[in-house]
Amino acid sequence: MAAAWICGLLTPALGARVYFSSDQDVERPIAEAIDRTTNSIQAALYEINSPLLIRALKRAAARGVHVELLLQRGASFQHSANDDFLSHFDMRWSGGRLPSGLMHHKFAIFDQSLMVTGSYNWTRGARRANYENALFEDDADVVKAYMRQFGLLWSRSSDEPTHSGPFNAAASRKRRHFRSRFKIYR
Repeated sequence: MAAAWICGLLTPALGARVYFSSDQDVERPIAEAIDRTTNSIQAALYEINSPLLIRALKRAAARGVHVELLLQRGASFQHSANDDFLSHFDMRWSGGRLPSGLMHHKFAIFDQSLMVTGSYNWTRGARRANYENALFEDDADVVKAYMRQFGLLWSRSSDEPTHSGPFNAAASRKRRHFRSRFKIYR
């Protein structure tokens, strides 16, 4: 029988679990799933600036969990002058299928056995202001489908924050400008 992380506890598989921000904490179950991960996390996120989730990801990396983050090119993420956010994770950036498109996913895979998806952005605004949802699923076929999608997106992404992948050749001219802007946050 498969097992799932529900509210921070390893329990027998109970099928899908859904959280709605209108009356539930959506961020905490995600942080708890991160904290229970022992081997790998792959997350495709539009952006990330949630202090709780960033701290959970850093703790995971410190435990030796391999963390791969795929973000929308130019996406915001929080880090302080004393902390090099980028050094904790393998990070790549992507745009959408067209130059003007977005990498608008919000999903993560934990230890190749549990995934979370939904509208929930991993941001302060999602926690405080928005109506959001997150669906946790441990069905092996569903998790494998998300793993395939993550692998496809990762293969089409760039290690440059402003490069959109194969569709935007002009991005290389913008890199110097982005790097100069990015340094002010370090």
